[in-house]
Amino acid sequence: MSTITQKISNSKILPDFDRTIEIAGVHLNLDRSTFDLSYRIIFEKDGQDVSTMFNQRIPDWHVDNSIMMIVRDENFEPILNQNFVEEKDEQGNIINESDRFFKKTAFDYLQTIILDSPVNLRDILKGYIIAEDADGRFNF
Repeated sequence: MSTITQKISNSKILPDFDRTIEIAGVHLNLDRSTFDLSYRIIFEKDGQDVSTMFNQRIPDWHVDNSIMMIVRDENFEPILNQNFVEEKDEQGNIINESDRFFKKTAFDYLQTIILDSPVNLRDILKGYIIAEDADGRFNF
């Protein structure tokens, strides 16, 4: 099996370096209802891998049912929560934005899409890397 890699945004702290996530391991444990990804961040400058210049202590990417996950359609677009009604504070800020999209318990949802979806695991993981990058997971 070839390596799963996905380009992500440049770091806000080090914007001159391109970054790529490389999946080193995938562990789906059905007995414990956990899904763990081992990954590394590849840093490049002018097309050269300079990853050894950086501390590679990266946070675990652990998924279980204590987390809620946004459900996505076949195009990886979030599915709107049909019951969502915006609530605003005194300044007009939406205070319940996290409820805008339909969610399920994370492990149960991932287990279903990994085992029962016609989409291959590579595409699923690349989609989640992009989504997690947008949410700031790799900004540490």
